[in-house]
Amino acid sequence: MTSTPSPHPSGTHSTHLIHATAEISLSTCFCSGEYDGLGRRSGLGHQVWHDGVEFAGDFKAGLAQGYGREAYPDGSIYLGQMKANARHGIGKYTSPTGVVYIGEWFEGMRHG
Repeated sequence: MTSTPSPHPSGTHSTHLIHATAEISLSTCFCSGEYDGLGRRSGLGHQVWHDGVEFAGDFKAGLAQGYGREAYPDGSIYLGQMKANARHGIGKYTSPTGVVYIGEWFEGMRHG
């Protein structure tokens, strides 16, 4: 893991604003990307679970937050907005058979 302290507004360095990039292999998943000073994914990242589910996109405080892409072993794909690890906002879901839903999501469920 490499880290570079970010300057604090006063010109000193703060350990709470460390920016790090790492690749970590855990028993449940493989994670790579940017981390904050508390060791949580923050910024762009990529996570692959051992069951083959994959997420690439924005993280904040360890959660998928912002824009990203979820891909599943069955071939289904979600591309869109995320909030607190759930589909939330505008997104596109493509099923394994090619059926497409483009629209609103709310807390992980189609909405609209």
